[in-house]
Amino acid sequence: MQMDKMMQSLDEAGDDFGQDQNPELAQKFSDFMKNLGKTADEQGKLADRTKEIRDRYKEMMKERLRQRAQALKEQLQKEADQLLKDYRAVQTSELSTNADKPLEEVQSQLENLKSSLKVEDFDLSAESAEQALQASEELRQLGEQQKRTDELFERPPQMRQRSRQVADQLAQDADRMRDIHRKLQQLFPPPGQMMSEEDRQRLRQMDQQQRQLQQQAQGLREQMDEMQQMAPLFGEDSLEQMQRVGDRMRDAAQQLGQRDPGRGYGQQREALEQLKQFQQQLQQQQQAGRGGRGRMPFPMASIPQRQGGRDGTNSRDKVEIPDEDQFQAPKEFRKDLLEAMKQGAPDKYKEQVKRYYEELVK
Repeated sequence: MQMDKMMQSLDEAGDDFGQDQNPELAQKFSDFMKNLGKTADEQGKLADRTKEIRDRYKEMMKERLRQRAQALKEQLQKEADQLLKDYRAVQTSELSTNADKPLEEVQSQLENLKSSLKVEDFDLSAESAEQALQASEELRQLGEQQKRTDELFERPPQMRQRSRQVADQLAQDADRMRDIHRKLQQLFPPPGQMMSEEDRQRLRQMDQQQRQLQQQAQGLREQMDEMQQMAPLFGEDSLEQMQRVGDRMRDAAQQLGQRDPGRGYGQQREALEQLKQFQQQLQQQQQAGRGGRGRMPFPMASIPQRQGGRDGTNSRDKVEIPDEDQFQAPKEFRKDLLEAMKQGAPDKYKEQVKRYYEELVK
C-alpha cells in the first residue's frame, strides 16, 4: 500500500507539476500554443499568396536567364559538386545534435542545384542556392558554437583542436556557398522590373502583413521568456529556434519590400517550416505522458553536446519519472534526480532547475 502511494506521488509530480501545482504557468503555455498555431497558419496563407506572384515572375524571366547563364553553367556545376563532397565528409558526431537537419538540407539542395543547372532551370537553381546558403550558415554557427563549448568546458586539447578545424572548414564552405548564390543572383534582372503595377501594389501590402507576423513571432519569443522565468520549459535550442523564425520573417519582409517575391517566398517557407517543426515538437512532448494526458514539456537540456559524446557520455540523457516496471527505491530515484541537477545548467537557469527538481523529490 505504501509503495502504491509513493508511485502515485511520483506520477503526480511528473504529470501535474505544470497544471495542479502551477495553473498560471499551464494557462500561459496553453495560450502560447494557440498563438503559435495562429502564427503558423497566417504565415502559410501569406506564403501561398507570395508564391502566386513569384510564379508569374518566373515565366517572364525564363528566356532571359537562359541566354545569360550559359557561360556560368559548367563553372557553377563544378563548384557545387566540390562543395557537396565537403559536406558529405562532415561528421555530425563532431557537432551538436542539431546538425543533422541543416547538413541533410545543404546536401539535398546542392544536389538539386546540380540537377537544375544541368537542365538549365536557372530559377530553380537560384532557389536551391538560397536554401543551401541558409543551411550552410546554420552549420557555420553550429561549428562555432561547438568550438566555444569545448573551450568553455576545457575539454582535451586534441578535441578542442578538432573543433577549431571543423568550425574553420564550415566557415569556408559557407563562404563558398555564398559565392555560388551571389553569382546566380546576378543573372536576374532588378526585382520588380518585369512586374505589373498590380503585383507591385500587392507586394507592398504583403510586406506590411509580413512585418506584422514578425511582431507576432517576437511576441511568441517574449511569451517563452516569461514562462522560462517560472520554470525551465524550454532549452536554449528552442529559444534560439524561435529567434530564427523572427529573423526569417524579417528577411522575408525586406525582400517583399524590394519587390523580390522569389527570395521573399524562400524566407517565408523557411520560417513556416521552423514554426511547424517547433509546434510538432511541443505537441509530441505534451503527449509523452502516460495515458496520453496532455502536459507541459519536461525541462529540456540546454547545453549543446555531441551525439553520444566522444568520451562515451552524453549530458543530454533524459531524467524521467519511472514507469511501474522500471520503479526504483525512492532513495535511488532522489539520488538520480539530484545528480542530474548537479551536472549543471547555464547560470540564468540554475535557480529554476533547482526549484523544479526540489519539487519532484518532495
